Amino acid sequence: MKIQNQGFDHVEFSVDDIQSHRRIYERMGFECVGERHLPKSGTRSLLMQQGEVRILFTQPDGSSAADADLAVQFRRNQDQGICVLAVDVEDAEQAYLETTKKGARSAREPEHFESAAGSVTRAEIYTPGNVRYRFISRKMANGQTAPALFDEGLGVSRLKSPSPFGMFRIDHLTNNVTMGDLNLWVDYYKDIFGFIVTRHFLIKTGRTGLNSDVVQSADHKIKVPINEATEPESQVQEFVKRMRGSGVQHLALETTGLIESLVKLRQNNFKFLSVPHSYYEVVPTRVPGVTEDLVELEKLGILLDGEGGGYLMQIFSEEILGPFFFEFIQRKGNQGFGEGNFRALFEAIERDQLKRGVL
Repeated sequence: MKIQNQGFDHVEFSVDDIQSHRRIYERMGFECVGERHLPKSGTRSLLMQQGEVRILFTQPDGSSAADADLAVQFRRNQDQGICVLAVDVEDAEQAYLETTKKGARSAREPEHFESAAGSVTRAEIYTPGNVRYRFISRKMANGQTAPALFDEGLGVSRLKSPSPFGMFRIDHLTNNVTMGDLNLWVDYYKDIFGFIVTRHFLIKTGRTGLNSDVVQSADHKIKVPINEATEPESQVQEFVKRMRGSGVQHLALETTGLIESLVKLRQNNFKFLSVPHSYYEVVPTRVPGVTEDLVELEKLGILLDGEGGGYLMQIFSEEILGPFFFEFIQRKGNQGFGEGNFRALFEAIERDQLKRGVL
């Protein structure tokens, strides 16, 4: 399976009201590049885009046809959230045949769609849960900045948008899985996709904890940390309980300049997890070579990590949809995941659990 371009082509959310999400993402600098209504599947969808970050939202149209749609079924059986992870591959049909031969459960057999703007081949398999992987092969008639065919019945004005808030690609995504299922999910990525485990973490705060393995493709285009709770009260297991199953906890969006992105997001009333002042007191020794003003970084709540060379800056939003949230990241010569910040993030979410009476 040859992964192309940025790796992730898009993600799809199953939601109750696509227009309310449109307004949220417009506040984040995204533009709507296409909409569709598919009466045969009983769904309406719209695509929001910034740079090459593409977010597809799907809702039922109220007809009985929606009962058989997989996105609608995901919402019914679990909750609003990411139901599809779409990967840009050279040959979607071949990717489907390879992965199903290795034991992946089929969700949708390959289909081909064409228009004057181009063509798309699409196929889908299931993860060990209800989230699906979608293989996409797309041919554009006139390049990324011209009208193109995105998917069945969905034409878009362009496939690469301006990045007014600096977001330009999906860096990685994180799965939270049911206690006891970590090895099942890791083996899935290894056996079905040929991914490798590049990192392992165990975090304990004295109250709760998590185990995490990071799997990624050999070309480093697809990176997926997988989290499992160490006890039922853990925030990871709370996510699974709220989602009624394993799912995507957060998307990490890479930015061209995190400080500039964050200033704009805060001006538009987006909220972020906070960390104590003591975190910043040890940054100079823990992350050498930082060129940004630490006073400004602390004011904005930006986290830093430098394990493995260079450093990265990252921040995590408060919940956007159910238990789902965003990470925003800027890499400055570091390809890690903020390992040194995992504990700070975990403790920040625990503080929210305490406020809500979960802990």
